Amino acid sequence: MLVLGGDPVVGRVLASLLDCPRRAVRYVELGYLERPGALDGVGLLILAPSWSSGDRDALLDTLRKTRDTADVPLLEIGQPEDAAAAGSNNHVPWPCRTEELQKRIDAALRSGSGTG
Repeated sequence: MLVLGGDPVVGRVLASLLDCPRRAVRYVELGYLERPGALDGVGLLILAPSWSSGDRDALLDTLRKTRDTADVPLLEIGQPEDAAAAGSNNHVPWPCRTEELQKRIDAALRSGSGTG
């Protein structure tokens, strides 16, 4: 799993909290996705909180259009109004309890719904 962008401190803390023996989690910045094969073997993209709404919308648009990300499930963490604006089903309100976030991650991995 990759925790993508947002506030770097929050993203790194999230990746540390979620990393466990059954799943490897790491934080990457947005530019990481430009690397060939950047998403090889990635089972879930987690958008870290603290994106500006314009940056978030541009990122989601890019992810939907990118062939490599089309089948990778996406979970977005952010303010409740972000979910309403995006019409997203894969949104976790922030802040949230770690246990709730882990449940939502497990559900996203089971559903396997991609970004597009």
